[in-house]
Amino acid sequence: MLEKIKSIGATILGFGLMIGIFFLIAFLLNGVVVISEKVLPFLMNLTGILTAILVIVLTPLAFFKKTREWSATGIYFFSYVFGLTLWFYSALISYVLWGFLALIVGLVILGIGVLPVALLASIFNGEWSILGNIVYLAVLTYGCRVLAMFIASKIDNETPNYDYDNSYSLQNDEAVKEAEIFEAEDDSLFLEEAVATQTKFCVNCGKEIGLNSNFCKFCGKQFN
Repeated sequence: MLEKIKSIGATILGFGLMIGIFFLIAFLLNGVVVISEKVLPFLMNLTGILTAILVIVLTPLAFFKKTREWSATGIYFFSYVFGLTLWFYSALISYVLWGFLALIVGLVILGIGVLPVALLASIFNGEWSILGNIVYLAVLTYGCRVLAMFIASKIDNETPNYDYDNSYSLQNDEAVKEAEIFEAEDDSLFLEEAVATQTKFCVNCGKEIGLNSNFCKFCGKQFN
């Protein structure tokens, strides 16, 4: 499950990067107005809806074994939506508070530098409400990612290794069958030896004869 979650994350990340590049081009070409008036309001509303779903639906599902996989997958997917919102919000704040040069610096640092730049810009400008929004989105993004990975690891630990169990069981069954066969063969050999070694004596001549003999081979005495 953990590997499945990581592969989903890589796919979502690649898709998110494509969207990010698209909106970055739109940002550079059309300016900050496009993002502030159209993109961010949609993302912020979507973040609010997904947060409610996270608290009301996905988190309780993590407490039940049958629904943990759905919970982990959903929470991990939501973390990328929250991360996308955080990225665009940080980029906008960097531009608004410190200008285009600050935004360029943030984008040069692997694209994720807009977050620390936005944090510093909000602190030095005394924009505490903006700082709170950035911290909230960051905790929501990385907290969901860590929670999803934790749930996925719990699922992996709870999943039994059926191949090992079955092979071990088959080996046990074969060993028991072989032991029963050997025991049965030993019992039959013991009975044959016991029958062969039991003897009786002729009442006429006193000679030792076989247990199942009907006559004495020494004196010819017949037995009923």
